[in-house]
Amino acid sequence: MFEISKAIIQSKINNFMQKLNISSHGIYTELYDGLKNGSPAYSKGLYFLGVYMGGIFISKDIALHILELTEEEFDFIIAHELSHIVLQHYPTSIILELPNVILTSIKEDWAKITKLSIDLIRLMLILKGSLPPKENIKKNQEIEADIQAVYLTYNKVSAMSCLRKLAKGNIFCGSHHSKIFNTDFPILYFNERISAIEQLQL
Repeated sequence: MFEISKAIIQSKINNFMQKLNISSHGIYTELYDGLKNGSPAYSKGLYFLGVYMGGIFISKDIALHILELTEEEFDFIIAHELSHIVLQHYPTSIILELPNVILTSIKEDWAKITKLSIDLIRLMLILKGSLPPKENIKKNQEIEADIQAVYLTYNKVSAMSCLRKLAKGNIFCGSHHSKIFNTDFPILYFNERISAIEQLQL
């Protein structure tokens, strides 16, 4: 088993940034206990005043949640989360969530009705085999981060094996979900992510 520490993760981040010809940045790392919203890793960050800033957060127990995790697969996870920051996904995600946050915070009946109506439209689109705009953007962001991560690690095999382990043997289950009427609906499947990586030419 390889060692997981803030210093090691930070070193990997710095190495990936150098591959992107970015020598100076403000991206740090933190370790946390358990899972965060069911995920062993996540990131937050943006490009501000000419500098990439943000954080990559990794579960201390990531090796317990992803059995037989190799260091190469761990590198893919770090590169994936870093890619979300470099590709400017976080600011877009905030904007996409803003209407829902506003409607949820307003206690008036019209706000509740509006939110229910939006959820109904989103549900109808998903049941018809399409994705609502917000979910479609999220799906594309995840695939973009996967592709960028593979280019950073230059390792398709470890990327795909990591995703298979995250799927716990069922690559046709949901990788990412969207909550509609307090129910999680899959918007991206592991097999879709693996297929996108398989098609890459390195």
